Amino acid sequence: MPVSKRLSLLFIALLVFVMAGCSALGFGSKSGVSTPERTVAVSAESATEAQRLIAEARTSNQLRLTEAQFTSLLAEQLAAGGADSPVENLTVWFEPGEVVMRGQMKEGVLPVSGELILSGELAANDGELEIAVKEAKMAGVKVPGPLIGTLNATLNAALAQADVARARIKTISLTTGVIDIVRE
Repeated sequence: MPVSKRLSLLFIALLVFVMAGCSALGFGSKSGVSTPERTVAVSAESATEAQRLIAEARTSNQLRLTEAQFTSLLAEQLAAGGADSPVENLTVWFEPGEVVMRGQMKEGVLPVSGELILSGELAANDGELEIAVKEAKMAGVKVPGPLIGTLNATLNAALAQADVARARIKTISLTTGVIDIVRE
């Protein structure tokens, strides 16, 4: 297993232990993160369609992906991590100016499993697509701010495996159910 992946898993394990300790001592506060009601269908076909649209965007400089296409592509990248990937059953929703994600912490990878819900932004950083998690809860307990960086790193590593992350992005627009990206 690569060193960066081992470090990510170590930090996530630390996160789980800190959260469990805070919760047991009554320090864990409930988070306001919630997911939209609409269903996002994840499929291999949607992931393939997303890859095709990304390839076409290399010449048109414009890319539009639905929640199903983006979710399917990101879920495929996380699954490529194999048994060591801590997150499974990922769903991504786009809201105006915000991205919301829900997944399951995979049993057996870390000492604790359960639902993980994140909210944040998608932004261009040096022309590359990045997720900036602003708020998260795991197993119903708010994730402490300093440990959100580990979640960002894990998700951005999965995004980096998809060509959309290396697209020299100029602008990103999030509306209900859709992300629009304009490349340089």
